[in-house]
Amino acid sequence: MWELMQKGGIVMYPLLFCSILAMGVVLERFWSFRLLLAEGRRIGETEPEQTRRERAWEAVVRRMERGLGILETIITVAPMLGLLGTILGLIVTFDVLGAGADQFSKAQLSSGLAEAMLTTAFGLFIAIPALVAYNGFRRRIDLFIDWCNERLADGTDRAC
Repeated sequence: MWELMQKGGIVMYPLLFCSILAMGVVLERFWSFRLLLAEGRRIGETEPEQTRRERAWEAVVRRMERGLGILETIITVAPMLGLLGTILGLIVTFDVLGAGADQFSKAQLSSGLAEAMLTTAFGLFIAIPALVAYNGFRRRIDLFIDWCNERLADGTDRAC
């Protein structure tokens, strides 16, 4: 793994940071969602006054959304960093080619191409799972909001 990091060039370090940050947000959100959903259900069962219940549910939704902005940013930035790495790798490759046919080796040429492809792949490897997790969290929040609105509208005891 470390060899791939080195071959990917300088852009791999911000990509590594994005990866760690995304993983941290996703794990924290998975853990928190269970607790927050349980808290939201409790509010629905124990709080008789509609206005206070609504405010309490809004607070739960705000806490559910915490960290999702970071995940959204990583979803956008990781592929861009991958593209930046691609461009930098291609610049290295074209610099090698520009030196003349007798001035470069296959290793020099493949080094720039490896940097280009590795950063693109890593950027997508980070963004795709982060996007799937983000959409899952957003869907769960939307379902919770729908459940709360149903409870406010008709006062029934349906579970989330």
